Amino acid sequence: MAKFLVINQPPSPVPKRSAVSQCVTYFFNLQLEGKARVEPIVGLKGYASLIETDSHEELLDLLKGNPMATIERYTVIPLADFDG
Repeated sequence: MAKFLVINQPPSPVPKRSAVSQCVTYFFNLQLEGKARVEPIVGLKGYASLIETDSHEELLDLLKGNPMATIERYTVIPLADFDG
């Protein structure tokens, strides 16, 4: 299992024809399905998501499934467990 912190942010201003409500629904459903823990970013547009996947390909598929994937900027940070 690989863990990632994913921050996605739409461009500013958001294009009028963008699928904002579809994007919100997409991330809400990811959380309901247990695929991600999604939190809004306070004071900014976008989301911070903790995502656990079996592969990088699965992560890419989840990100590409976002209706606003072609216009949003993603920052993907791989996470590791630390047993100090």
